[in-house]
Amino acid sequence: MPGSTKDIISGAVLFILSLIMFVYSFSIRQVFPMGVSSGFFPKIVAVFLAVVSAFIVIQGLRNRVREKEPETKTGEKKAAHVVFMTLCLLAFYVSFLQALGFILTTFTFLVCQFAVLAAKEQRNWFAFVVLAAVVSFGTYYAFYNLFHLILPIGIFG
Repeated sequence: MPGSTKDIISGAVLFILSLIMFVYSFSIRQVFPMGVSSGFFPKIVAVFLAVVSAFIVIQGLRNRVREKEPETKTGEKKAAHVVFMTLCLLAFYVSFLQALGFILTTFTFLVCQFAVLAAKEQRNWFAFVVLAAVVSFGTYYAFYNLFHLILPIGIFG
């Protein structure tokens, strides 16, 4: 099966799952009375997932038009390596989130994930570190000050 067909199918499945997630997020009951309901974050994630999956479908349709030679075994091995490394990084993230805290774990995860996803000749460690720091601190600030939700502090607490 060509890569463009895989993109179209996976994008469509993700889009359907995001719609289901969005609909079910309305049934999440609010446990603590605060400005933001418990279903707020799942709704945001569902919308972002729908947008990303739509881009995947569009990219698959574009690639189908200008389909090139089939993917080589080297490309398949590299893709499998990226998936394996991403799963390892997610396991690290889940395992160390409480111990190290949100900021440090998210920062480390993002820098490593950027390195895994970027080609060796395109790695810009300075940009990786700056972007990971901004996202980590920005997300923590938004959840703590805007949504009044407490994220794991870890060794900083």
